Amino acid sequence: MVINQQGIIYGSKAGFSTFESWIKHLGTLVLETNGQGFVFRAWATDDELLESAHRLYVGRYVTDLYKKISHETLQKIKDCLLLRQAQELVFRGSDSLGKNVPVAIRFIPAFYNVDLVLMVINYPQTDEDEIREKHWRLAVEAAGDGLWDVNLRIGKIYFSDSLRRILGFAEEEVGNELDDAFGLIHKDDIDGFRTAIDDHVQGRTTSLFHEHRVRTRDGSYKWLLSRGRVLNFDEDNKPVRIVGIEIDISNIKETEDSLRKVHDSFQSAFRYSSIGIALVSPEGRWLEVNNSLCRMLGYTQEEFLGMSFQDITYPEDLEKDLELVQQVLKGEIETYSLEKRYISKDHHIVWALLKVSLVRRPDGSPDFFISQVIDITQEKELRLQLGENNEKLTATTKELEEKLARIEELNYMIAHNLRGPVGNISMIINSIRNNEGIFSFEESMDHIVASSNALIQSLDTLMEFSKIKLNTSIPYEACNVWDLISQIKTQLHSVIFSSNATFELQAALDTIFYPRQYLESILYNLISNALKYAKKGVPPVIRITLRKEGDRTVLTVADNGIGIDLEKYGNKLFKLNGILHQGYDSKGLGLFLTRTQIESLGGSISVRSEVGKGTEFIVIL
Repeated sequence: MVINQQGIIYGSKAGFSTFESWIKHLGTLVLETNGQGFVFRAWATDDELLESAHRLYVGRYVTDLYKKISHETLQKIKDCLLLRQAQELVFRGSDSLGKNVPVAIRFIPAFYNVDLVLMVINYPQTDEDEIREKHWRLAVEAAGDGLWDVNLRIGKIYFSDSLRRILGFAEEEVGNELDDAFGLIHKDDIDGFRTAIDDHVQGRTTSLFHEHRVRTRDGSYKWLLSRGRVLNFDEDNKPVRIVGIEIDISNIKETEDSLRKVHDSFQSAFRYSSIGIALVSPEGRWLEVNNSLCRMLGYTQEEFLGMSFQDITYPEDLEKDLELVQQVLKGEIETYSLEKRYISKDHHIVWALLKVSLVRRPDGSPDFFISQVIDITQEKELRLQLGENNEKLTATTKELEEKLARIEELNYMIAHNLRGPVGNISMIINSIRNNEGIFSFEESMDHIVASSNALIQSLDTLMEFSKIKLNTSIPYEACNVWDLISQIKTQLHSVIFSSNATFELQAALDTIFYPRQYLESILYNLISNALKYAKKGVPPVIRITLRKEGDRTVLTVADNGIGIDLEKYGNKLFKLNGILHQGYDSKGLGLFLTRTQIESLGGSISVRSEVGKGTEFIVIL
């Protein structure tokens, strides 16, 4: 049926030319309502009834009209909209003209608007039963349901055109005998249908209601819902006529079957899964748990159902879990994964990988969580053990690297610290060989002996120092600074003598607590540098101070030498092989070793210098 903007009907088999004429013949009174039962429009078979309907019905709710059955009326409207199938309601009440009469209402979906329902109301105002029945049949046809009418006295059945269309038969292809109709019903459903009819005919049920399969013209079967009622009785009060409708529910059955299969599959996967699975309420209560989760945590299903997941979550992991739950409930995230700890029944910690998703109801409100719990305790323990082993390996590697670095540093230190005494001996021997006469033979021998003694002492010291450097524990001892400086002056005697160097010593204390080998090496390097980088023709002046600043000891070594361009060489000053001045006998090791020694014991070294005016090293021990 198609209706144009002027209300003209095209393609209608009912013989009506307009929507208005068609709807007036559905029943005595027709009301148009929405899902809440609000009446928008009304149509009636006569003007007086229509005027009364507009006055009493339009603009009001049907629950106000039929107060005694308001709930039933509104539910029928909702069922009609939801199922898109006709509904019916019979009761005794007042019609629009104020008469107390039996009322029969047929609720059919409005084909022109999916949100509206047509309430077809019939009042037995006349004895024109045939006309009313015609209207009723027409309403059923308009709703798309199949109509059947059984005369029990003669065993005949009438099929409506819409019922034949549902089954795919032409009029002449279906007989009027009851046996013909029962022959279309599936053999597994026929006994149940006969029982349902017999129960209603015998008065055991108020109406006929049965679902069954009916064979169609192509041999396939459709699921139909039969709803019927006895309308007429004979003089012996025996039923002689049953009228009913057939509603095609095949799609509903298919949906139910699909849902059942999905449910069965889920239940099978849920019950027999090798990982723990649980259904959890939005508040955290366990709704259902599988056997794997029970085995994992040691609780029975009954014990689980009496608890929430908060009860068995390790306290330190609960806050993060609850935070993620709230994010899912608010729709900020769809799912989440989390490594967390559970407390088992025997009070052991069980590490688990938790994966959670939320199932929502059709209105969007949260229904329940699906939680998948994988036991990763063994994996976690292996990871922790691996981490510990990695830490041990890292520590061992670092220790080996430090030992190698100390060995390398020791090699450089030995070579550096032996160069002074060896240089003295070499210079004296060359002087004797070349007859330069710098020293007398006796003086040369004395200097050689002194340098040899210093060399032996330095070797002994370095041997002892090597033992210390190759161990992490370095002994501290009381060191007399003046004795150490005196020893260093003896080692550098020839250089001091030839350069005419002088020393200025200022000390607020004589003794400091420090590793002797380190302190001697620091003083030796700073003093030898002051002698080495003296200005040509200018006798070196070396000023050494020692003082206390709070709980720190500050050592300074200053000279009047050539100075350092800190802007140019400041970043190379303490680096290995950091040679700052060309033409000098320097290997770039002394300051590197000095800083390494100082910083290894928590101290620091800095420098102040100006080109041509000298250099001052400040050491905080």
